[in-house]
Amino acid sequence: MRFAFLYVLAAGLLAATVRASTVQTGSTALYTPGQLRQDLAVIEKTMKESHPDIAFSVAPGVLEDAMRSLSAELDHAMTRDEAWRVFAKLNPILADAHTGIFFPDWRKEARMHLARGGAFFPYEVVATAEGKLTILSALGGAKTPRSGVRISSIGGTPSSVIVKDLLSRVHGDTATFRANLLSRRFWFFYWKTYGNPASFDLKLDAGAGKTVPVAASHSEPLELARRADFDQMFRLEFLPCGGAVLAIDTFNWPDKKKFFDFTRTAFARIAAKDVKTLIIDIRRNEGGDDDMWLDGIMPYVADRPYRWASGYRKRVMQADPAKGEKVGDVVSGPLDRWLDPDLANPLRFKGKVHVLVGAATYSSSILFANTMRHFGFGTIAGEGGVVRADQSGGTRDTYLPETGLDVGWPRFILYRPSGLKKPEFIQPDIVIADDPFHPRAAISQLIHCPR
Repeated sequence: MRFAFLYVLAAGLLAATVRASTVQTGSTALYTPGQLRQDLAVIEKTMKESHPDIAFSVAPGVLEDAMRSLSAELDHAMTRDEAWRVFAKLNPILADAHTGIFFPDWRKEARMHLARGGAFFPYEVVATAEGKLTILSALGGAKTPRSGVRISSIGGTPSSVIVKDLLSRVHGDTATFRANLLSRRFWFFYWKTYGNPASFDLKLDAGAGKTVPVAASHSEPLELARRADFDQMFRLEFLPCGGAVLAIDTFNWPDKKKFFDFTRTAFARIAAKDVKTLIIDIRRNEGGDDDMWLDGIMPYVADRPYRWASGYRKRVMQADPAKGEKVGDVVSGPLDRWLDPDLANPLRFKGKVHVLVGAATYSSSILFANTMRHFGFGTIAGEGGVVRADQSGGTRDTYLPETGLDVGWPRFILYRPSGLKKPEFIQPDIVIADDPFHPRAAISQLIHCPR
């Protein structure tokens, strides 16, 4: 492969890896306290013996205290979903979106639920770390007159209580990241925590304090539907005053040739339009494979040698006697592989570039943003303080022997190209709040037309 070393070190840098399991979805099998504590012991062993450096995101003592607390909760028989509700309390404590306790192949499980006649919470929502819950659209993205309306309670329980309860099980670096993730998957977390009612009694702020019943929805949630549609995930739009937006919503697409053809065509169209300012919008990009941006974007924007990281810390998975590395060792070192720009590329863009990030930007897309800024290929715009500038990656899975739940963990940590340790979290050059109700607003702030 062209970037052999990159794939050895960084292949599979995903915000959410594809996970497999033999556990049947919707199983009502019960697991004894002894079985559950065996699974908890596997979680603890995995974090100690597989993670390259758990202190990257959580103090080891804090994690040990949390493990002891969870063990006390495993005092009665539980279903798999009930066990997840206990184990997943570790997710915000682990504070890294590559590390946590997950449902194996949760997207497939959700689609199976719908195929069997199941339904979900009827709205796409916006949840905040403070506990607010607001309707964005109908589930699946259809318009609703209730868009922008605050939900006060669900089934008589204050929505703030529900949101905070769900957030206590969501994975991710920060409270803002976790709230964004919950917003996009509220329907899933609600289902796995509170069950599958046929109707929801909602009290809405716009309803004069009245409670209204709203039927559960059989529509496919946006989080599932968008990922199956290439044209929704990758888009090019031209704006007035010499502007253009190239939206790349994932670096994880099975047909990479189709993606590379798309970016080649996009930059040809950009060149033909004489674009002056290009916004590369990765606000929804949770990551994927690095070759998608290394081969699909960098040949059109890079004008000097670059590297995607300055160093690494990894857990050795395959022995290398020549380097003295044994399986299980944790080793660190510099990443000295530099890549040359394609200066002869006739489609190379020479105008101003902004990389627009948001609360969902993660994993390989952070590596891309770091590289663009550090080497002067573009500025970073968007929300700050949401995710780490250094990134874990190479996600692996350990399946719990009893419940079959998935323990996700990273094989390595990559340090930003600058080698700096501060600030810990990405701080954009241009700070712009991302308004989910007006996603175009951030773009408008970056493209200025003369009066």
